[in-house]
Amino acid sequence: MVKVYWWKQGENKYLKSEADYIKTTGVEDNGSSFTLNSVTYQDSGIYLCSAVRQGKIGENGNGSRLTVYAAPTPLKIVSVAPERKSSAPLTIVCETAAFHPEDFTLTWYKNSVETVTAINITKRQNTEGLFEISSSLEERQRVPSGTVYICLVSHISLQAPGIVTYAVTNSNPDLALDHSYGIKPQVVLQLFVGLLAILVLMGILVDHAKSICFEDPVKMRLESLPSSEQNSTGALKRTNR
Repeated sequence: MVKVYWWKQGENKYLKSEADYIKTTGVEDNGSSFTLNSVTYQDSGIYLCSAVRQGKIGENGNGSRLTVYAAPTPLKIVSVAPERKSSAPLTIVCETAAFHPEDFTLTWYKNSVETVTAINITKRQNTEGLFEISSSLEERQRVPSGTVYICLVSHISLQAPGIVTYAVTNSNPDLALDHSYGIKPQVVLQLFVGLLAILVLMGILVDHAKSICFEDPVKMRLESLPSSEQNSTGALKRTNR
């Protein structure tokens, strides 16, 4: 009778086929196989087997590598309020879900053009041993409304890269330009203050003109003209006093 034993490289025990154990083994006519009932990323590794026949242990096989994937999706992208001392008017952050194995590629695009400047990537391993990525992109200049950012993540677990987008809108007044003919909010404010000053000055001038017109009104009086200058209906002579 032939017995086949499986073990994981780096572990000093054989895999057991117990009812409450996630691993089971079996022997077939052409060889042996084992099944992992509830696979987790910790099961990744190289598995080896050896056959025992009539008490004699045969040579080990070359081993079979098992890699358990955990996808970094869904991705999340958010904007972060700039710090007081920061000169960046816009900071957006792309975050992955916990994934395995460690290797990945993360790429930023701005309006479909790849961008590589002002990008920071932080990678950490959580308590379960999975990896998480946080990547931030900072814009030093104000960003026009309608600008679209894309965070793209490639990983061996994904048939197609994971994608998440962020669009700048006018609802973010601190981030976007005022697109009324490209006038910035500061310029609009300066124009408003200047117009208000002109209106106030015009009001002062009007009040001053009124005071000049009515301060010393023209005095009117009637005088009797000499009889030689009077006509049949009489005459009025306008004089100033």
